[in-house]
Amino acid sequence: MHYVGEAKLRLARVLWSELATCPEEDPQRLHAASNLTSTLYSLGRHVEAAALVRETLAVRKRCLGLEHPNTLASLNILACTMCARGKYAEAASLDRETLAMRRQVLGKEHAGTLASANNLANTLRVQGRHAEAATLHNETLAAKQHVLGMEHPDTLVSASNLAFTLYAQGLHKEAATLDRETLAIRKRVLGTQHPDTLASANNLANTLRVQGQFEEAAALLHETLEAKRRVLGAEHTDTLVSSSNLARTVHAQVFPGEAAALDRDTLAVRKRVLGEEHPGTLASASNLANSLFAEDLTDEAVRLHSDILAVRRRVLGMDHPDTLASARNLAKATNTQGQRSGNSWSRCASAESKHGSMGTIISRMSAPFCRTWKKSASTPRH
Repeated sequence: MHYVGEAKLRLARVLWSELATCPEEDPQRLHAASNLTSTLYSLGRHVEAAALVRETLAVRKRCLGLEHPNTLASLNILACTMCARGKYAEAASLDRETLAMRRQVLGKEHAGTLASANNLANTLRVQGRHAEAATLHNETLAAKQHVLGMEHPDTLVSASNLAFTLYAQGLHKEAATLDRETLAIRKRVLGTQHPDTLASANNLANTLRVQGQFEEAAALLHETLEAKRRVLGAEHTDTLVSSSNLARTVHAQVFPGEAAALDRDTLAVRKRVLGEEHPGTLASASNLANSLFAEDLTDEAVRLHSDILAVRRRVLGMDHPDTLASARNLAKATNTQGQRSGNSWSRCASAESKHGSMGTIISRMSAPFCRTWKKSASTPRH
């Protein structure tokens, strides 16, 4: 029997509770810790997963050595949890370290090595380094297709992640084609309710939205959100992604009031689950500010956009696409606010002095943080 979700977590906790008092270097104890860590990660419990994997990693380094495959597996999932928590610089450093050692120890085409390449590419993408991410995803996908086969679940992970990167580069038609192909295979291979299948449905819906196919996107998102709530739970990070996407689609259909309500709900949960400064939380705050602006609540939108921009500059950096998007959003809202007060130039000048040149910030914009992508948390078994 294959357990998923909370049932799998309960079993993992029972196993860990039975072995936690064993000597820390006991192989069964380490296996139980790794099993619980992977389960926590898959359910979006990233803080708890990070704490446990740090403990396991320290023991494995001391007992097995840094280059042992099990040590590298722990290093890999630590990188995954750091990326999921929005700590991108630390995640990228860990991803590079793991990939280099796995290439040396396991070989370039080993499944674990390819998983690390996939993870590094994802981290590069969320850092805004889309071209570099796309190159690495293409290389990894080709290698997985050769080594694992076209329909292997890990191959489909790379296909989905490549589609995400194409989306981030603005190649929406290409992304939609790859999303449809991946979704069709996942439905057949994994089933319609599998989390990876639901991730592909979410991603396709989001691509349809940016292409202006709002009705199809909304119908697919409603279906996907209900399935995620049932399979993953209402507060799982992937469920919140679909909730955010549905709000964006409703907004695009000119229902800003309904969108704002969805945005507020998603933002409240993300603050509690992810933390105030997590990139996903900031994305929900940005979406809410945009909905408020569409409702002509310009002053509230300006205040929220200003707060988001300050945090994104500190957390993501000045040149990250999401930071630049926030700057553009603030410029637009501030300009509208000024026009309504009859003092557009003075307000824009004030915003420019506080947040930077408007001529620079409105020239670039990124898509919202609203697709589902996947890191490879554990080394695949053969």
